[in-house]
Amino acid sequence: MFRAPAFTLCHSPRAVRWRVGCTGHRWWTPTDNTRWQRHRPARSDVRPIACTAVNHSETPPSRHPHHPQSSEALDRGYHVPVLLDAVLEAFAHRPLLRLVDGTVGTGGHALALLQAHPELECLVGIDRDAAALHIARQRLQAHLQAGGRPSMVRTALLHGNYVDMPVLAAANGISQASGVLLDLGVSSLQLDSAERGFSFGGSVVARDRARTDPNALAPWQAPLDMRMDVSHDLTAADIVNGWPESELLRILVEYGEERQASRIVQRIAEVRRRQSIRTTGELAALILEAKQVVRGRRRQRRPTAAPGGDTPSTTATPLVVPDDVGVWYRGRRNTDRSRPVHPATLTFQALRIAVNRELELLPSALQAGARTLEVGGRLVVISFHRLEDRIVKWAFRRAAALAPAATAQVDDLAPWRADSGLWRRRATPPPPADIAHIEALLRRSRAAAKSSDEEEAEQAAAAPASAFTVVTKKPVVPDENEREANPRCRSAKLRILERTQPDV
Repeated sequence: MFRAPAFTLCHSPRAVRWRVGCTGHRWWTPTDNTRWQRHRPARSDVRPIACTAVNHSETPPSRHPHHPQSSEALDRGYHVPVLLDAVLEAFAHRPLLRLVDGTVGTGGHALALLQAHPELECLVGIDRDAAALHIARQRLQAHLQAGGRPSMVRTALLHGNYVDMPVLAAANGISQASGVLLDLGVSSLQLDSAERGFSFGGSVVARDRARTDPNALAPWQAPLDMRMDVSHDLTAADIVNGWPESELLRILVEYGEERQASRIVQRIAEVRRRQSIRTTGELAALILEAKQVVRGRRRQRRPTAAPGGDTPSTTATPLVVPDDVGVWYRGRRNTDRSRPVHPATLTFQALRIAVNRELELLPSALQAGARTLEVGGRLVVISFHRLEDRIVKWAFRRAAALAPAATAQVDDLAPWRADSGLWRRRATPPPPADIAHIEALLRRSRAAAKSSDEEEAEQAAAAPASAFTVVTKKPVVPDENEREANPRCRSAKLRILERTQPDV
């Protein structure tokens, strides 16, 4: 066993998180990407998890049973519920008799609320993923039978869309709900299932399984699917291979806020002329080539013209998919400094949103959830990126009559947001008249944002009484402990809307 007296072989990027235990021992690394790091002696009160010393466990971090991405948790197919304490606190100190979970998934939040509220009489869970519903049904039935309450709680787990919450809830005995929960985004079950095509890298356990089991499907060999509801026809491969370049550019800019969208779309168009892009690894490798990056450093840009004067042809460049295409380590971290961001993340996010129409259906889902609430009921929404959170925030403010009068003018900026972003990134600029219109809208939006609290209070007093109130002035975000235990929750935001009076 190799031991270094001053250095530790660590697994980047979680070297700091898992570097606990005695100093001078070699640590396990679940992948082939390692680096040497010098570190201080660890604290004596922290029990090591992955140290290879004789007196410690030889289990690597990804195989530890308490790790959120352990093989035991992956085999069960459970999704780690995000902001669970905040969700329980949102429905605490009030009777929760009828609950509608519009995104029940594998039942993590629903099971916790069922345990915390013994007075719960009816639970309706809705999800587009039939596989997740099967797991949720087994978990809820096992809990009710173990607690002796199989006939006291009416449960209905339905395969459908959260837009149809009022109809589905009324058909199962809930005309007015005490609480409505929406956990937006993609679940860990979908991300860790390679055949679903949501992820190009997968979890550490999935990558280890693909290397050891020849029959296992590697994450980078997964088909470009990304459908939450597999009964629908549209897949990510259909969009990448069939949609026009203008639509691809719009998707990457609006849904992914990708800065190098034009390069990615150009490279996609070059590749799909000679072959179809069918796997997540092919698309991820294509994006790396389009961004001209390689393992943390930017490549040299290709010359615009060959020595003979002709423009070099890129259509004949073969598309190579390395096995570690989904593993990305670089020096610059993202905003919360928890883990690096793969260059293909935003593109995959944009495609997933387009396939499942997430942003298109979200406003209707919020209206449906608000209509389902009884007086005193609460609508709790968890979003995972700022596009979703922006829609949720302004929908709640409009429902509570807190949105300023200039909200409509600010919304007029939406069609220009993509063009102005491309213009600032040295793409084709819009006409001068459009630039003047954009600047005028920006000035109005800044002026509206600078309005004082007294002005907003006057506007709220002058506005007609609203039937709703926003409970969370600022969104609830995960604390440091939850982000360390479940890195996928790092961007989650929770907002609460409460009905205070019935509709007139």
